[in-house]
Amino acid sequence: MSAANSMTMRADIERDAQMGTDAWGHAKEAAWAGVAFGVPCLAYASAKREAVAAGGGGAASIRAAVLEDIRIMMPLGTDVTEKDRIVRVKDRAGALLFPGPFNVEGVQRRRDHLELIVTKAAA
Repeated sequence: MSAANSMTMRADIERDAQMGTDAWGHAKEAAWAGVAFGVPCLAYASAKREAVAAGGGGAASIRAAVLEDIRIMMPLGTDVTEKDRIVRVKDRAGALLFPGPFNVEGVQRRRDHLELIVTKAAA
């Protein structure tokens, strides 16, 4: 099955319309504006376990943390960059599957699709 056939979800993309810096040289507060709506996609999450030291020392203090890795596949040619964010991902009927927003951390070009590496953003 090709990547395009598996893109049964729809995503909305926003881009920061605010450019430049303020009078003090700091980046201006983000002003998100819609770039694309209903973009075909496939979002998926995979859980990974990582050992984390909880303090106190010794083997008994090591705990397992579960990290969620979220990826989104989109068609080649989609206008999306690392400065964008995904507002939400819905199914074709409009049911919310992944509430956002998600910051786009990376865009990887594959043979037949784009793969976005995203992280949950503060709302």
